[in-house]
Amino acid sequence: MKKKGIWVIVSVLVILGLLVGGFGCAAPSPGVTPTPTPAKPSPTPAKPSPTPAKPTPAPAPAAPEVIKWNMQTAYQLASSYSKFYAVDWVEWVKDITDGRLVIELHPPGTFAKGGEQLDAVGRGVINASLDFAGYYASKIPLTQIETGLPMAWNDGYQAHDAFYNRGLWELVRDSYKPFNAIPLGVAFEGSSWYHFGTTFPFTGLDSIKGKKIRASGIYGKYVQALGGLPTVVSGPDMYMSMKTGILDGMIMGISTLDTYKLREIVTDYVTEPTLTPLVTSCPTINLDSWNALPDDIKHLLEQTAYFNIWAAYNYKLDAWKTVTSAERDFGLTWHKLSAADEARAREISVTLWDDVAASDPLAAQGVEIVKQQLRDWGKLD
Repeated sequence: MKKKGIWVIVSVLVILGLLVGGFGCAAPSPGVTPTPTPAKPSPTPAKPSPTPAKPTPAPAPAAPEVIKWNMQTAYQLASSYSKFYAVDWVEWVKDITDGRLVIELHPPGTFAKGGEQLDAVGRGVINASLDFAGYYASKIPLTQIETGLPMAWNDGYQAHDAFYNRGLWELVRDSYKPFNAIPLGVAFEGSSWYHFGTTFPFTGLDSIKGKKIRASGIYGKYVQALGGLPTVVSGPDMYMSMKTGILDGMIMGISTLDTYKLREIVTDYVTEPTLTPLVTSCPTINLDSWNALPDDIKHLLEQTAYFNIWAAYNYKLDAWKTVTSAERDFGLTWHKLSAADEARAREISVTLWDDVAASDPLAAQGVEIVKQQLRDWGKLD
């Protein structure tokens, strides 16, 4: 009994210990869940740069358009007129335009006869022409001033003043437009000698009477006023015409004695006073061809033509050589008009100026420009 009681007490104590242990101990704090350290994001792979395309080569610049013209000269290619205003000029044009304008030069008669080149230019048969403006006096009265009014100017400097300082050139240029053409300038004969060359002894103006003289335009009228017979013959035909008696003489620049070999036939030449320092024109261009040109080429053509004016004027030294060699080798005699003949030549000439003025309103303006110039210089009342 005593042992049973002891086990009862032990059992109760065990049970109480368990109870105290179950209820007396605080519940454990819940553990703090640690914030996970975020994994470093894998870097977003960069988009691969596209392989650069091979650059497309820039297209080669288009070759500039090459403009091609045909040009005919009325003078032999070896003559001084063709040299400066045709042969040399077309080469300068090709060079200065970097080959953008190429002009093929043709000798006299290729496309048109002498005196018909202006018509060929106007119709576009040729793009350019070097010709004697005096052939066209009946169509363009101002050409009689363009070639130089007889006895108006003594040298190219005086002529230049009238044309380029006093407005005469603008009148001349505009007078060609009705014929679908435009001239580039006027040419000054460097020798300042443009008068009679004859195959007979020249004893004064009276010796022209009854003689067949190569002359045209206002100079043909000058010959007529002296009782001569003006005859139109192209430059290249003068040699045979004078040799066979078709012509007895000419009114031409002194340099033709050399270029056309006329010193072999001409025996006498009048050097003073000159009838005019102008004997030809610069190239004349078809107006449609001109208008189709780029502006910069137009400017270059005008500049080369103006340059040629003075290049030709400096031909004077060679003209002196022509005279002296003709005298030495062929016995040519040159002459200076007497005071009486010079006064007679001037009187005839001024009358011819008035005829030109009466023929056309533009020509009237041109003649007045010349007269006013001479009044300013005290050479005309």
